[in-house]
Amino acid sequence: MNAAQKICELLKEVYEDGEVNAAQVWKGYDNGNGRAGWHYQPFGQNAQYMGKNLAEVQEYVEDVSASRESA
Repeated sequence: MNAAQKICELLKEVYEDGEVNAAQVWKGYDNGNGRAGWHYQPFGQNAQYMGKNLAEVQEYVEDVSASRESA
């Protein structure tokens, strides 16, 4: 399993499978947010920066999960 596949599995903990499957996950520079690293772009929406490495992406997923629990 490569890093992008691991990230998709992590994202499925907080987003629906279909949403993650339809989204783009990539590592690189995004002109829209001016940041380099891992990005998640749901279908038809703007890209979201998740972090420079797998550990930061895991923190991003934990933050999303925590914010949903407190809402």
